[in-house]
Parts: sequence; structure tokens; C-alpha cells
Amino acid sequence: MQTKTNSLQYQIEKKLISIVGWSLALTALAVLIIAVLSLYIYRVSKLEHVQELVITKVSTEVSGKIRDMNVLAESPLLWAALTDSGGREAYLEPLFQKINQNAIHKIELLDDRGRPVIESRAVDINIPQAQQLISHTVQTNQSKHTIETAQDGQSLLLTTLVVNAPFIDTPLGILLLSFDLNKLIETIDLPKGVTVNIGMQNNLPALPKQGIWIQQTEADFLVSGQSQKLALHLTVQQSALNSLFVITFCFVLILLTGALLLHRLKKWSLSFARNTTARLNALLEQARDIVAGKEVTVAKDEQHDEISLLFTSLQQMLSTQQVLNKQLSTFSRIFDNAAEAIMVTDMNGDIIDVNPALLKITGQTKSQLLGQKSGVLYRDIHQSPTGEAISQHLISQSIDRFGEWRGETYFKDVEGRLIPVMLSASRLRAENGQHLGNIALFSDIRPLKQAENQLRELSYNDQLTGMPNYRAFVDHITPLLAHPDKDFSCALIFIDLDHLKIINDKYGHEEGDLVIIKLSEHLKACLPEGSFLCRRSGDEFIALIHNKQQLPNLLQTLRQLAHTFTVDAGISEPRLIHTSFSAGAAIYPDDAQELNGLLTAADMALRVAKETGRSQLVWYSKNIQARAQRLNTIHEKLTLALTQGLIIPYYQPCVELSTGRILGFEALARWTDAELGTMSPGEFIEIAEQTNLINLVTVAILNKVMADKPFIDAHFKGVAIAVNISPHFFVKQEITTFFANHLERDVDCLDGLVLELTESELSQSPQSIQLHLQLQMLIGMGLKLAIDDFGKGYSSLSRLGSLPFQKLKIDRDFVRDIDDQTNQKIVKSIIALGTSLGLEIIAEGVETELQREVLMNNGCHLGQGFLFSKALPLADILKLDRILAAHTPNEQQQI
Repeated sequence: MQTKTNSLQYQIEKKLISIVGWSLALTALAVLIIAVLSLYIYRVSKLEHVQELVITKVSTEVSGKIRDMNVLAESPLLWAALTDSGGREAYLEPLFQKINQNAIHKIELLDDRGRPVIESRAVDINIPQAQQLISHTVQTNQSKHTIETAQDGQSLLLTTLVVNAPFIDTPLGILLLSFDLNKLIETIDLPKGVTVNIGMQNNLPALPKQGIWIQQTEADFLVSGQSQKLALHLTVQQSALNSLFVITFCFVLILLTGALLLHRLKKWSLSFARNTTARLNALLEQARDIVAGKEVTVAKDEQHDEISLLFTSLQQMLSTQQVLNKQLSTFSRIFDNAAEAIMVTDMNGDIIDVNPALLKITGQTKSQLLGQKSGVLYRDIHQSPTGEAISQHLISQSIDRFGEWRGETYFKDVEGRLIPVMLSASRLRAENGQHLGNIALFSDIRPLKQAENQLRELSYNDQLTGMPNYRAFVDHITPLLAHPDKDFSCALIFIDLDHLKIINDKYGHEEGDLVIIKLSEHLKACLPEGSFLCRRSGDEFIALIHNKQQLPNLLQTLRQLAHTFTVDAGISEPRLIHTSFSAGAAIYPDDAQELNGLLTAADMALRVAKETGRSQLVWYSKNIQARAQRLNTIHEKLTLALTQGLIIPYYQPCVELSTGRILGFEALARWTDAELGTMSPGEFIEIAEQTNLINLVTVAILNKVMADKPFIDAHFKGVAIAVNISPHFFVKQEITTFFANHLERDVDCLDGLVLELTESELSQSPQSIQLHLQLQMLIGMGLKLAIDDFGKGYSSLSRLGSLPFQKLKIDRDFVRDIDDQTNQKIVKSIIALGTSLGLEIIAEGVETELQREVLMNNGCHLGQGFLFSKALPLADILKLDRILAAHTPNEQQQI
């Protein structure tokens, strides 16, 4: 008799549940183990990556800064500062400000007793270990380093370096490097929850490892910086509790899924067993009927349940479904996380899906949009703020015709406000080309539109003064000149503040900007009513005055503009600054009939105003035009003159004032042109500097001097030849390369050669440290250095004491007016200063016996000027006697 336990239905159900149940359990356990191991390996690898990243960052930054500190310790400028207490802050302060621009690290200079050298940059490290480190370095004269924690929690790497000079046995001072490791590590994009600690290998403040859920890696590494090596220890920790939560959640999810699957499997197995036993019972019944001889009708089996076909079909289905699931998962993440808004519609234009970005931009909810027409988001064409908007109808037409549309349009938010968007819409098709609907992607460009509006406003207004800028001026004057009235006339004035650079250098750029603002207010008050005033750039202004009165009356009105004025430009403290401005003016239509011509004419007049004393208004005239044409001709011919070798040196003798004996020559550039005549440097040197040809002029003069030098040496034994050098020749170290190449050909070719540099040009020369090093190299080659035009313009005693000059030349302006008691005192002071510094003093522009006598009486024994000889070409120089007689005024006019 058949029982329940041995029935086919029971056996199928039990066997299937047993097999599938164990398979699910083992699979879940294997997945859990693999997940745990994979996560552990991933996190360990991640910590090791962080460890390598931190080691690389710390090693690179710290070793680089230590190398910088070693380079600084070997600088002659630093040695000079530590051995000379007077005025060193003037050049050390900018140097250390530039070095310590980065807030992560700082280098301080201490003397040999550990005290700050720069009082304004006193060492402020509020931890005792820093003082102990400095004290240890002072006592042992050895560099030392440590890592300590300051009161504010900063982890500081402190290292010292003893500054030694090769010419002094004892240490000169100490360089102290403080490196904020916390700030350095903050610059690294570390994973969330990662903790990093760095310490010395012999002084480890290691992080405590709390529990088994804390992962930690440690490493020792060496930071090398020339002679210094720092042995550091790194500890990296991260908690794994968040990973435990993920693993637990996944494990519970697998168990619940397995339980549900077993329940469904049991239900299915029961149905399957019933169907199978029913089919078998029917087959047995038919067999019994046949055996019994009964007439049977054989039913066709429509099940088609062969195991092989079922297995193959299931495999194909599972493989296809796996690929589809992956694609669906990826597309779902892209759809939900995209920064651009996405909207999907069906063939009828109904919204079937939107992503979170769209909801965020429009303020709508998903339930409000699904099932609605896509037009619910498009703005009404009549609501568009400009006529450039594109309607939904035109977008639909483009998609129907071309399959896509891209451009700017407007959407509406939940409150009906317009949102400018960048839209990209396209047709959505199946693999067989069937139309499924449309997909639209758009970005909110409201910030971009706001920025465009702000830029549009800024483009017509000067941010410093609040007045119109040059672009606004052009838009104002262009229609006036394009369609002028019959009696229309106006004056265009270029206005330029005098000596703004001096104000900026002396008081700072903020107070210089305040002076510019005060000038704009002054001009507004002085200009006639109805005038247009704009700031062109820097300290330049343009005024446009409509001439509704007679020209003499207008001239009288404008004379009130050009005069000095005093402004209160104090920012931190009250300060009155007395200054002036220059102006150049042109009249429309008398001087020019178009804008460029007016601007050019006013600019020419302004240039004359500045060159002839400043603080004045100069009107454009034909003489100014002729002068400008001459300058333009010089500009056009300068390159050709250099190519043809027309710029050559003339030599002016430098003599002993008491005897007239020639002791040297100064090479002065001269250019003789068939059209322009003979020109002095005053006419073409400035143009050469403006057109970046000054280095070619310098090279041309130097090459000719080097070629003439053997002839001069043969005729005048032991004389010196001085050549003026532009600071531009130092920028790319071209000067050292030039003389090094000459030395390779002749080791004695530089004997007696003197390079003259003007003091005002030195004051404008950047990279003073590089300039100082190049000057030292030139001296090492055998050249001598002279500072030219001393006392004229910008004077700096600290620069005179720090740069390696051997000669000092008194400017001709002081010599010319030496009969004036004030100038005589200045000349006497310059001679005394140069003599005290061990410099050879030479006076320029000596033209009278009185000048020679005063100079000799005050201690200056060398000079050059028309009293003895003007500058002559080489052929005439070789005809001179070694001793020159002084010329009378009448004789000077003949030479």
C-alpha cells in the first residue's frame, strides 16, 4: 500500500527542497566569506595606498624645503646680512616674505645665539621643545630636528641648520624651519575616517589601536635634504565598523531571500509533483484499459518537458537576463545620479520618467509630472524675457525632422518662474528603429546668465573710481563723430597723474589708488558741465568737452585743470600727499576728424607735457606732429640701423682734473642717419627699450668697443673704457654669457673694461638676488662696475652698500649747478659718501674752470666733459695727446 512518505509527490518535494536549501546555504556562506575577504583586502590596500601617498607628499615637500634652506644657507647675501647689522632688514624682509608665502611652512633666520635677526619677524613658536631645539643647536653648532605638538594642536616638524660662511670659522647664525604637518596632510584628499600620525622614529607618539575593528598600517621612512636626513615613522588607522554593518545587512538579506525562495520552491514542487503524478496516473490508467481490452483514446502530450531542452532553455534565459540586469542597474544609477536633468516621454509626449536633478531644478514632485505632457515644463513663448527664446513647437519640429535639437531655451519651475536652460533633446528608438519616445537633457544656466549680466555691467564701468571706462567712452564718442552736427566741436584731453610710481613705492598701492580716486573727483569738479570723463587705465583719464563757447574761452576754462593739488590719502593714518597731473589736448575737427586721429594727437601732446616739466596742459600743434614723425622715423629705422652697423660708440675722455691726463674713456652710443642726422642716445635709447631692441643695441656697442679696445690700449696704455649697460641685459643672464664667450677667445680682453649701471634703472630691476649674483660673476671675470648718475631720481644707500660697485659717477645735473650752495653741499656729501665706501669718484659734465676747482677742493679728482673734450669717434681719439688742456668757453663752442 502506498503511504505519504514513499509517494512520488513527497519524494520530489523533499529532494528538491533538500538540494536547493543546502545550495542556497553554502552559496550564501561562500558569498559572505568572499565579501569579507575582498573588503578586508581592499581596505588594507587602500590604507597602504594612503600610506604611500602621505610618505610621498611629506618626503617631497619636506626634502624640498630642507634643500631650499641649504641653498639659502649658502647664499652670500645671507652671510652679508648676518655679519652686517645696519640696514639688513630692508632686503631680508622682502626675501623672507617671498620664501614664507606658503602658510604650511616657514623659515626664520636667527643669529648665532638663537635670537631673531629680523625684529619684525620674531620667532613665535609657543612650545618649549622649539626653544630646546634652538638652544641645542646654539650649544653644539649642529643641526637638529624633531616633531612636536604646539598649544593649538599643530603637529610641527622643527629642524635647524647652522649657517657657516667659508671665510669665518665660527657659525654666523641659524635657520629654523617649522613645517605644519597637519596642514600638509590636509592638502591630501584622504578617505573619510582615516587618521594619520607622523613622528620621529625615536620619539613615537603612535596612535592607540582600539579594538579588532580598527585597521592600522605603520611604516618608517627617510626624508633626505642634502646633508640632513630625518628618520620618520608613519601610522595610518581607519575603522572597519561601517563595513561590518554592510556585511551584516547583506547576510540578513541573503537569508531572507533564501527563506522566501524555499517557500516558493515548496509550493512549486507540490504543484509539479501533482501534475507529474497526474500524468503518470493517466498513463497507467490508459495502460490498464489497454490490458483490459477496453477501447481507449490516446491523448496527445502537449507538455514538451524534456530535461535537455529545459536545461538549455534555462541557461539561455539566465545568461540573457544577467546581461539585461547589469545594463538596467548601470542605466538606473546614471539616471538617478546625473547632474543634468533628464526627462523621458513616450510617443504621445507624456512624461514617463524624470530624474532627481530635474525635480531639484524645477521644484516639482515626481507624482506631479508623471503622465503630464512635456509642455508643462516649457515656458510660454509670450513669457520669454528676450526675443531669442525657442518655443516648444520649434523644438518638436526639429526633433521630428533631424532626430535631435540642441540650444538654449526656458523652462518653468513649480511657481511659474522662468529658468534659462541648455537643452539637448533627441529621439528614443529601439534596436529595430521603432519610435519609443523622446529623451531630453538640460542644465540650469542661471548662474551663467547672472555672471554674463555682471560682466556686461563691469565692461562699461571702472571698478576703482566708479566712472565710465574706455569702452564706454568709445561707445559715447563714436556716434558723435559718425553723424556730427553742423557746428559740432569738442576738445579731447588725455590726463595722466604725475609720479604715481613714486607714490606707490613710498606709501603703497592702496594709497596710490586713493590718490587716483581723488584725482577723478577733482577732475569732475573742474570740468565744465556736460563733459564726459572716463578712466582709460592705470592713472590715465580721458575728458571729452563739448565746445559750445569760443576757443579762447575754452582755453581759459581748461587752464584751471592742470595744476598741483593736495589730497588726504591716509588709510591707516592721516597723510596729505601733494601731487600734480599732466594733460594733452586736441580739438575736433581742427586737429583730426576721426577718433584714432584725435587720440593720437592728444597722446602726442600729453607726451610733450610730461617731457617738458609735467604739471601742465599742452595743446596739439604742428611742431608736436613733426616731433612725433621724427620719433616714428627713428622707430622705423632702428632695426635697419642695427642690421647695417650704423650705431657705433663715440669715446669721451675721463681725465685727472688737476693735470688733464687721460685715465679712461666712456663709450657713448651715436647713430648717424642720412635723413635724421647724428642722434644722441637720448633720442633712440628709449625707443629701443620700448621695442625690446635695447639688448641688440647693447650688444652692438659692446662688440664695437671690444673691437676698438686693442687700438685704444696700444695708444693709451692702462686706460679704462666704460660702457653703459641696460638692466634688461641681466634678465636672462645674457651679459654673463656674452663676456664668457669673449673670455674663451682671449683671457685678457676684459682688462680695464668698466660696466656702468644707472641707479634709477637698478631700482626698477626685479630679482635683486640674481642681479647681485651676476654682478659678482662679472667681477670674477675681471670687469669693474660703476654706478652712473648717482643722486638723480631714486637713491638707496642700502643698495649702494650691498652691490659690488668700485666706481661712482656724480650726475651732470649737480655739476652744472655747482655754483649753487645747495647743490655744492649735495656734491660734497656724495663725494664723502663714496670715499667712505672706498669708491672711485668721477664727475660728469665738467664744462667750466669753476666746476673743476670746486670738485677738486671737495675731494673729486676725476671728471669728464666739454672742458676737456666731447665724445669723439675712434679715429679722432687716436689723434689725442695723453694730456688734454682745458678749453675756454669760446674754444668749447668750436669742438
